[in-house]
Amino acid sequence: FIENYKLDQAITGIAYINNDPAKGANISIANLEKAAMPMIIEITTTSGKKESFKFPVEIWEYNSQYVFKTETTEKIQSIVIDPDKVYPDMNRANNNWKQ
Repeated sequence: FIENYKLDQAITGIAYINNDPAKGANISIANLEKAAMPMIIEITTTSGKKESFKFPVEIWEYNSQYVFKTETTEKIQSIVIDPDKVYPDMNRANNNWKQ
C-alpha cells in the first residue's frame, strides 16, 4: 500500500417510499474517509427477517454517497454495515441504524 487512508462507511438515512414500508425503502450510505472498500449490509425487519446486500467497491468510484432501494414489505427494525466485522472501519458507531 502506498497510502494510509482510513475507512469509515456509514448509514446516513432511511426513507420509506411514499412513507409506506410496504412499498420499500431508500437507504442512504456514505464513505466518509478516503479508503474505498466493498460494502455488506444486513437489514432486519420487524418480523425478524434478515436480508443481506453486497456492493462492490466501484460504488465509491465517482461519489462518496450512495442510495439503494430495498423491496421490503414491512418496517425495518435495524440496518448494519459489515455485520461480521470483516473490514477495518475506524468508526463502527455510524455502521448501525435502529428504529
